[in-house]
Amino acid sequence: MKRISRSRLLTISRWQKAGYQKKSRRIPGIGERHTETTVIPPSKLSFRHNTAATLQFFHRMREAFVNRRKVKRHGRWVWPRVFVDLSPIDDLSITSAIVLSAELQRWSLLYGTQIRARLSNRWKPRVRRVLRSLGTYELLGMSPVPATQSTLADELVLLNLASGVKGQPETMDALQNDLLALGTALEAKMYLFEGLTEAVINSIEHAYVDTAARSGDMRDGNTVSTYPTAGSRWWATSCYDPVSKSLRFFVYDQGVGIAATLDREEGWRRRISEMIVKLGSSPSKSDAQDIEAAFEIGRTRTGLDERGKGLDQMRDVVRSARGGYMRVLSGKGDVELTETECRKFYLPSHTGGTLIEWNLPYASFARD
Repeated sequence: MKRISRSRLLTISRWQKAGYQKKSRRIPGIGERHTETTVIPPSKLSFRHNTAATLQFFHRMREAFVNRRKVKRHGRWVWPRVFVDLSPIDDLSITSAIVLSAELQRWSLLYGTQIRARLSNRWKPRVRRVLRSLGTYELLGMSPVPATQSTLADELVLLNLASGVKGQPETMDALQNDLLALGTALEAKMYLFEGLTEAVINSIEHAYVDTAARSGDMRDGNTVSTYPTAGSRWWATSCYDPVSKSLRFFVYDQGVGIAATLDREEGWRRRISEMIVKLGSSPSKSDAQDIEAAFEIGRTRTGLDERGKGLDQMRDVVRSARGGYMRVLSGKGDVELTETECRKFYLPSHTGGTLIEWNLPYASFARD
C-alpha cells in the first residue's frame, strides 16, 4: 500500500474542512484516473442567518466548475463530475434555494452536464418540498417527486422557478401573464400586480452590463463576479408564506450587482456620493450604501433618468401595498426597504448577482 505523506494528509484535511470531498479512482482495466468533487453546504443555508457560510458554499460550487480540467476517460477527454450533498441542510431559506437552482442551471447550460446529487434519501422534508416546488429535482437529474396535498393554511406554497434570457419577448410575456394571472386568482388589487410586473421587468433589463466592461474584474469572492454566465439570464418565482401571512415575489440574476452597474452609468457615481453625504453616512465605498443611495435618488425624482424612475418603481410596490418590505441582496450588500425605512447589512463577499424580493402582507391584496 502506498504511504501518504503527512503534508498530503494535512492538505486533504484542510480541503475537507473547507466543504469539499474529492475522490480519485482508477477506471477498471484502464490506467487513467477520474476525479470527482462533492460540494457540501452548511446545516443552515441562509443569507440572513448564516451569511458567511452560505456565501462560501456558493463560492465553492462556482470554483468547483471553474477550476476543473478535462481528464482522459475511456480514451476520451471529459469534464470531471461535480456532486452536491444537500443532506446536511436543516434550514433552507427560499432565497438560498433560488440561488442554488440558478447555479445548477447555469453550469448545466454552459457545460451540457448536470451537477448530481448525493444522499438525496437523507434530505430533510422542507428541503424536499422547496426544491421539488422550484423544479430543482430536474436540474439535479432526479425524477420529480409527486407533490403532497397542502393548503394555504398549513404549508408554504411555492411556484415553479421561471427562467429566461433578457431580450426574449416571449419569456417576458409569459412571466408577465403568470404574475397577472396570480393577481386574478387571488382577487387582488390588480394595480399592485401591474406595478410588480413593471418592477420585475425593470430589474431584469438592468441586470447585466456589457461583457467587455467586465473583463478587468477580479474573481476572488470579494469583488465583482466574473464567472461565466449562461447569457443574460434571469429567474423569478413567488410564494405564499403561511407563517408571515404574506405573498413573496423574487427575481434573480447572475450579473455584477447594482452598485457595479451604477458605477458604469454616466453621472450615477457622483450623484450616489452626494446622496450618501445627505443621508449622514460616511462616503466610504460600500455596496449597501450605494444601493440605499440609489433608491433615495429615485425617490427624490431630481435630475432623474429612466434608471432612477425604475428604482423608484420597484419600491413603489411596497408603498402601494401599505406594508411589507422590499429586500435587495446584491454584490456585497443586503438592503431591506420599507415605506419609510432602510436597513443595511454588509456582506463579507460577493453574492454572485442580485436577488430582489418583495414581501407583501396577504391582507393588502383583498378587495376593498
